[in-house]
Amino acid sequence: FRRLHLRLFTFNPFGIFKIRFYLFYVPKAHRWLVFKVSTKDLKSFFDGQTSIRQLILGQPFSYFLDLDNQLEPISIALVASANIPQNYLPEQDSYFNALDFENYALVLQKELKERALVLD
Repeated sequence: FRRLHLRLFTFNPFGIFKIRFYLFYVPKAHRWLVFKVSTKDLKSFFDGQTSIRQLILGQPFSYFLDLDNQLEPISIALVASANIPQNYLPEQDSYFNALDFENYALVLQKELKERALVLD
């Protein structure tokens, strides 16, 4: 069992987020998958209606981002979401569950609600 690591990468005022999803360690780099989601999609994820896998595959493209141990970028590559290797994707049932995600996902969820970006 591995905990799923999710980070907010960027946010713009139009309600589009870029999310970093940790994949694994490759020689000399931590590989992340970066993908865009809307406020609506993020709400659907935190409400348990959409999985991380569905969010990723619902985008036309994503990026592989390799960071060194100081979190400095080493390389970035654009990839069609349909071409992401299966072993890079989270499980089919990767719906939000506080026990499966590291604490930052909970912080992100709380922060979004506080900013009224995710409406109940």
